Amino acid sequence: MCLGTLFVAPLLIGLVRPKRTILVAFVTHCLFTAANYYPRFYTMVPACVLLGAGSGCLWTAQITYITTLAVRYAELTGKSKEYGIQRFNGIYLGMFQVARISGNLISSLVLTFGATDASATNRSVNATGFECEVVSNVTVPDSTKILLLGVFEGCQIGGILLLVFGVASIRSLRFDLPPRPRVLSLTTSVLRLHVQDKRVLLLIPLAVFLGSEKAFMFGDYVKYFLTDCLGIESIGFLMMLYGAVNSLSAFLCGKIAVHVGRFYLLLIAFAMTFSLIIFLIVWQPTPNVAILYSIPALWAISDAIASTQGNSSFGMLFTDRKEAAFGSYLFWRSIGFSVSFAYSGALSQRMPVKLGILVTWLVAAALGYATLEAIERQKKKKENSWSN
Repeated sequence: MCLGTLFVAPLLIGLVRPKRTILVAFVTHCLFTAANYYPRFYTMVPACVLLGAGSGCLWTAQITYITTLAVRYAELTGKSKEYGIQRFNGIYLGMFQVARISGNLISSLVLTFGATDASATNRSVNATGFECEVVSNVTVPDSTKILLLGVFEGCQIGGILLLVFGVASIRSLRFDLPPRPRVLSLTTSVLRLHVQDKRVLLLIPLAVFLGSEKAFMFGDYVKYFLTDCLGIESIGFLMMLYGAVNSLSAFLCGKIAVHVGRFYLLLIAFAMTFSLIIFLIVWQPTPNVAILYSIPALWAISDAIASTQGNSSFGMLFTDRKEAAFGSYLFWRSIGFSVSFAYSGALSQRMPVKLGILVTWLVAAALGYATLEAIERQKKKKENSWSN
């Protein structure tokens, strides 16, 4: 995804424009799902490579398409560009979370009715180092896996059909097309930003942390806490809860930020995540549904705050170089996400170490942002003194 964002996306969008780039990205998602019908090293690795490159192109193309529509909407209605972009992105991100809820509802229903209990109870030592009493040892038949993959493949094909026949291209709408970017334009602009503006270096730990904590929640927590204690059929319901709380929190955060400010909201998010990590380090996992579901719900609130305010920080601090700033943000967030999964296998039985790495990135993100906030406030004081 890192390489797709910096190298493939600018070239593909420049050659075939945003709508066809999204179509190509959808195809890579279909190929990844198809590879899971026969999951082997030589099928999954190429599928993952294509999926990563396609995801980088997908996010870049979507931002380009939505921003173009939003700007045109603002021109037609007499609104500000900022208003149009916020409204269109709000609608898109809201529907994105709805899709997460519906997708996990599908997986939960299929796994709940398709899985079989091999035994009533089972005790196992997981990566947390404690014995966790599993309510049921669930096995998933191949027929259920095929059914689940078939449903997802059908949804993806439906998405392709909706895109082809229901979404107009920018050219057909007669909107002003952005200039075709050079092959390495985004890459070179991102590199220049890191050299010319040191403020972006203070935000790198925040971007890495946001990627790392998502990898932990979607990977390690689901596997070593939720699945080991409640069973695989509970995954979808947890992700539905996470998506619903995350979506609502992100919406409310946009309203509250105007009155509270980004800095104090981020402090709240950092404190919440730090407390949750410490709790997981000292907690001995048990099949307690209230605790196992409360943790991701609270984590979703802190993630919504950190993600929305992180995005706002990159957008507000680099208003004249937003493309490069968001390119840097996506790159480092992807680095955090992929590196966390990379060492997950090597530390599969050392959950305290994983949580220690995560809390280290959290502390670095907090210190980096606090330093940046102090620099910006000092700069504003000097500007005000000069103006007076």
